[in-house]
Amino acid sequence: MTGPSPLLTLNNSVEMPAFGLDVYQSTPEETIPAVTTAIENGYRLIDTAAAYGNEKQVGEGIVRSGVDRGELFVTTKLWLTDYGYDSALRAFDTSLANLALDYLDLYLLHQPVPFAQDAWVASYKAAEKLLADGRVRAIGVSNHTPGLLRTLMDRTDVVPAVNQVELHPYFIQRELREVHAQFGIVTQSWSPIGGITLPSATTPPSALGLSPSTSSLRRRRLAQAARVRLQRLSRSPAQARGTGRPGVRCPLAENSSEEERQGGAIMRRAAGIRHRGIAAVAVLATVLTAAGCGTDSEPTGSRTTGSADTADSDGKDAPPKAPAGSLTWDFEHIADFSGELTDVAVLAEDDIWAVGTENNGESNAHLLHYDGTQWKREPLPEALGTTDYPPVLEEVGEEALWLRPQTYEEGAGVNPWARWDGTRWSAVPNPPPGNVGDFEAAGPDDIWARDGEQTAQHWDGTRWTTTRLPYGASDLAVVGPDDVWAVGSRSTGPGTELSYGERYGQPASMHWDGTSWKSVETPQARFEKPIPPEPSAGLGQVFVLDSGEVRAYGNNTFNHGEVENEPADEYIRLRWDGSKWVEQERAPGGCAVRTPMSQDDEGLFLDGNWYLADDGRCVKIKRRRLPLSTGARKGSNQSLWLKEIHRVPGTDEWLGAGHVQVNQSGDPFGAPVVVRLKRGG
Repeated sequence: MTGPSPLLTLNNSVEMPAFGLDVYQSTPEETIPAVTTAIENGYRLIDTAAAYGNEKQVGEGIVRSGVDRGELFVTTKLWLTDYGYDSALRAFDTSLANLALDYLDLYLLHQPVPFAQDAWVASYKAAEKLLADGRVRAIGVSNHTPGLLRTLMDRTDVVPAVNQVELHPYFIQRELREVHAQFGIVTQSWSPIGGITLPSATTPPSALGLSPSTSSLRRRRLAQAARVRLQRLSRSPAQARGTGRPGVRCPLAENSSEEERQGGAIMRRAAGIRHRGIAAVAVLATVLTAAGCGTDSEPTGSRTTGSADTADSDGKDAPPKAPAGSLTWDFEHIADFSGELTDVAVLAEDDIWAVGTENNGESNAHLLHYDGTQWKREPLPEALGTTDYPPVLEEVGEEALWLRPQTYEEGAGVNPWARWDGTRWSAVPNPPPGNVGDFEAAGPDDIWARDGEQTAQHWDGTRWTTTRLPYGASDLAVVGPDDVWAVGSRSTGPGTELSYGERYGQPASMHWDGTSWKSVETPQARFEKPIPPEPSAGLGQVFVLDSGEVRAYGNNTFNHGEVENEPADEYIRLRWDGSKWVEQERAPGGCAVRTPMSQDDEGLFLDGNWYLADDGRCVKIKRRRLPLSTGARKGSNQSLWLKEIHRVPGTDEWLGAGHVQVNQSGDPFGAPVVVRLKRGG
């Protein structure tokens, strides 16, 4: 490589080189000379991982190169065995010591673990703390599919800056790149010139991003053009600048054959360069799919494809021509700091509370209150004590509100909680012990709090009682007195056996009948043979309809990126018919893979700003664009993320809280918002 690599701006304004050196499968003996040679030849991005076993050699290669640390961009990754909040922080310290560095440029979660969600999410929250503390400049993930990305982002605060995945001309990951473009996530390839997913004579055209009618001869000509394109990129770094960079002319855009143009389009999705003199080392390429040469289309500016922006050319809100039955989120309040709202509680039209966090590089929390006339920032109650993370609002009955700390410290005892009685905050006399995950209250004297994968606390009005669940639980829901459900996964019993002592996690459900938790027979999930690597199925959410019907949601997934011809992840959708679990009727359109957030008198609010009406209609909820006064520019890519949706008691009014993510060149930010639902035209 000659000359500097082009730079990509991440969604937090940090600049990252587009090309870099990955030391996967590089032995310790090979790593030091590989790193020094790469740096001598102009590489400035060096990528390693705890699981590679060569972090120390990467650090030594950096030292021997003699290049100033500030000129380099160093990435490492957290391995699965260290997932968990405290263990992730310890693993980061170990990696930093191995690398002999005092900070990292990018820290990634190496793999998703969808059915050990608490540890997976806690690991990313640990990365968020490292980011807030200034110990890492950007955080992200690796090998995360669209669904797993959404799952993680729904439970965390910082949008990943990078998702490092397999991407090359034979595996273009169109759906994943579209999701990345919507959220301003950079797609980073660990196999830009061909990885483990390679074409064969039977490879369908759709796998290459081509029309089904494309002939085999034409596919060969396109592949040849792609190889020509790769050779040109390897010879001319200046041409490589055109890939994925807005405002730069794309090579092959003029005076090229149609085959070269389409072949070049394939290569732009996985822009790579050859490496010279570096053995057993893979080369990274980065493709920014939000703009420039690497895009297939303009970003929609919404969280999911098909969402409509409703701002006129001047950036002012313009009421859409809404058909009957249409839904729109209108801005109720836009906070005056960059960040997001993580929770909201609506006690009355004139008593609304919200919790937010500010993206200013520090651990902090904001408590906001609306008293019927204005929104005002309030100090955190003294009764809550000190907390590094935004506390959580819990509605206990119709008039009581509790505020609890969000902590992930291991071995914590009883943490202080605060309660709001309508006029002031005071201490909760008997908060639940331990670190509470899910919290469900049927009333002041009937509260459930999940404080571990297999334990839950119950409050009966006088004391907390610890109960033991048969299997690991990820969510629980209260139907009524002595009628509580929990869902998760199990690693023992029918359907979990695989060869060589491996286990296939299976969905699990449990029911509290007033005396104990009992396991409930739950349908198994299993991929057809050949079974992909490290399969696991489980339930991540249980939801109770107003009618009392219980529904459960989960996935059947596996460790992606290890085999050819991967099957698609499978969605699990169950309902309890009174005696057994049965499959839900498949929802139409974009509602099919969404999960419920709340329910009104006419249907369900689903994640991703979708609404499933009781009559079967699937409606995308529209949203406004931010006014220019917030700093959002006309051409910015905006997406609305809601963490909570609540009814205003005694009305048919609905409020949501979250943030609008604004991705724009040089100044991306999050605008904390409260939104109100508008129905019809």
